[in-house]
Amino acid sequence: MDYGSLTPTMNALYVHSQFLNNDQEHVSLISTPTMNYQTIDNCKDIAALLEAGHLTLDDAEIALTEIDQSLKETEGLTQQEELNQTDLEVQQHIAAYVSGEDSESNTGLDAQQGRLERLAELMQFVAGNKAEAGLGRWACNVTNVTLRNTVSVMIPTLLRQMIAYAVEHRLNDYPDDKEASMRLTIAFIAASYPVVLNIVGAMADHVNGSANTPSQAGRALNIVVGVGALCAAYATGVLPSLAASLVAFNAFCVMRDVAQLVVRLKDDTGDASVKAMVGSGAAYSANQMLVGTAMTEYASPSGQSAVSLLYGDALPNDMARSGFNFLGETTDSLILTSAQHVAEGKDTRIKLEVG
Repeated sequence: MDYGSLTPTMNALYVHSQFLNNDQEHVSLISTPTMNYQTIDNCKDIAALLEAGHLTLDDAEIALTEIDQSLKETEGLTQQEELNQTDLEVQQHIAAYVSGEDSESNTGLDAQQGRLERLAELMQFVAGNKAEAGLGRWACNVTNVTLRNTVSVMIPTLLRQMIAYAVEHRLNDYPDDKEASMRLTIAFIAASYPVVLNIVGAMADHVNGSANTPSQAGRALNIVVGVGALCAAYATGVLPSLAASLVAFNAFCVMRDVAQLVVRLKDDTGDASVKAMVGSGAAYSANQMLVGTAMTEYASPSGQSAVSLLYGDALPNDMARSGFNFLGETTDSLILTSAQHVAEGKDTRIKLEVG
């Protein structure tokens, strides 16, 4: 064996392998705490003597013990320091030697896996809102609402503004003689979409036997409002100009509903309290007034109205509008849920479910 071609660690491990292959009583030597890099040159010599037959196994063990003892005396290492500094290294190198993998790579992977496991535990703790103290509970409440609304409000709002800009920009590319008819057609289809969905939903409820008076009344009201708005927009001549906004709004509703279907907020409250609904409704009205004002003052033009700008110039306003909508909806979610908890005499505890 060419010992010069081996790494010091492998030489040391070769000594251990000789003990393992020839005498099972020497297995305990593998966990010798003070086997470290300062003993490696000596170990090479011992391994060479063993292979040449000039040294017995007992003498090799005694030599290693003397080397370890000498290191203890010269370095003044305590038993705990030895364990921390050397035993773990030896175990890692032996594992790497047996598996044929690099020990440093193993250590990095193990550390990364440990961090991922701790992160998963933290996410489960927050999503389940398992905090007992009030401050911890509210930190989980805010985090869970923030995560849900990031997916279901902020991102869809930004995409809504982008879609409105893109559709308006594309419509402007049509020749004048075709643009008006194209706008009217797109706007009519987009405005009719919610009405059609309500009709289909009412029919499905009837077929499935799940229809009841409140649900049917709600759908009927939606249909009446939708048709009325469509007729009013057409009669006043503004319907064609709403094409891009209507397409974007429908896309936003789909994205928001799908996101809220997958990422849901959950709490332990019962049926909605009238007092909580009235209070949170009043707060929501003020909330939306502030959000609308902020969008007008600090996030305009945006979407369809920014079509005269290069999109790079319009993007900051789209992002700002998305942020204002996110803040408004997050505040509303916290107020509504808290009001219901207060009405029931419970601590506010909002959980997050995914899937």
